[in-house]
Amino acid sequence: MRNCLNCGKECDFLLCDKCKEVVDVENLCLEISRYDTQTGENKLWNSFAAKLQNKRNFKNVSFALAADIPSPRREYVRLKCLLGGIYLGKRSHSWLFENAPKMLGSDALSQDEKETVRAVMLYAYSAAHEYEKAENIANEIGIPKQDFTAVHLAEYLIKTRRYVKAEDIIGKAITEGVSDEITDELKKLIERIAYYSNGQDYLPASREDKKKYIEFINTLGFAVQMPVYKKDSVPEKLTRAEYPEFTIERNAGFNSFVAYDVETTGLSHFIDEIIEIGAVRVVNGEITERFSTFVQTYKKGISEQTTELTGITKDMIKSAPMMWDAFNYFADFIGEDIVIGYNNTAFDNKFLMRAGRYARRTLQNRFFDVKTYAKENAGKLQCAGFSLSGLSEYLDIENPSAHRALADAETTAKVYLALLDRFGTEKTHTGFDEQLEEEWV
Repeated sequence: MRNCLNCGKECDFLLCDKCKEVVDVENLCLEISRYDTQTGENKLWNSFAAKLQNKRNFKNVSFALAADIPSPRREYVRLKCLLGGIYLGKRSHSWLFENAPKMLGSDALSQDEKETVRAVMLYAYSAAHEYEKAENIANEIGIPKQDFTAVHLAEYLIKTRRYVKAEDIIGKAITEGVSDEITDELKKLIERIAYYSNGQDYLPASREDKKKYIEFINTLGFAVQMPVYKKDSVPEKLTRAEYPEFTIERNAGFNSFVAYDVETTGLSHFIDEIIEIGAVRVVNGEITERFSTFVQTYKKGISEQTTELTGITKDMIKSAPMMWDAFNYFADFIGEDIVIGYNNTAFDNKFLMRAGRYARRTLQNRFFDVKTYAKENAGKLQCAGFSLSGLSEYLDIENPSAHRALADAETTAKVYLALLDRFGTEKTHTGFDEQLEEEWV
């Protein structure tokens, strides 16, 4: 015997006979598919979940509960349950492809519900790299009526390089009004369009998918060539012994320079990689130029923690220049200027030197560390710590996008100029070794 999921009384299956007559089973299925047993407060459901081998499997009860719903409503409710929280992986894709025809061919589903089915099919075919089938579904959708469909259709159009059409769909959805959650999704897609429209077109990550993708893209009228694979294009790097240390500038006083920052996959310059470089050129105390590029990794991927910290995703760097090419672009930008950073002696410079070894290009520039300059004047500052965020806040300098390279580079420039205005070239050295040992924050 089990307990009824609605009233708690003992029953043979999941609902007692009385509740079967009064409960909206479709809504109950959807509620269960979205229920989180870690934070939810439904004692009856938590008790039921505690008896399972894995409490997270409680969401799957919604699939079983839908068994008494007549087909094809049953299949549609189960699809909604998948969207509500059950993992939508390859197994569920197979289930979808098998059951979609009966859902789309039935009068039991409204046109909006059928559009939802098509939107999920578009996502599944695209994820499976079945581009011709995905294209047929996209044509069936046409102009989406629902914001959910707009997101999936825009994603597909971006993936297949039709950025203007994707932008039109996003603009229409936002104009007609969508939820805050969907608005955030659409804004992320707009950022992707801006990135890919700037000459860095989308390409799938894996070798076997690239060929299939390019063949399909060519049928749409895009002239796309097979790219050189990463492992065949990694240059022979200089050894650490062959690559000279950067020249460190210890004296402040200059007001023309380049400020730079890098974002990385982690903290170790031995195993982690640069994923973004940002820089600003300052001439006589005024920012005159900006430089920014994502950097494609060649060994190590982007973790969820890195994405959470920086906002940089795997998709954003897929078509970006490799580290050695990005280094050359950056080196061309800085020219012969003094280069400043924040804690760059202990962190950013080391990543940059590693990139330089792969590019086989040395830099003759002088490098200045703003954090060292701040600590040398620590006695005249009343801030609690010396992180870039803490010091910029103390100096009333706003950083609108911390842990993004361009924003941090611009903040570094403004912090240096503010300190220069206060202290000029005065300094009280605290010890170079001490600064090298500090933990990056």
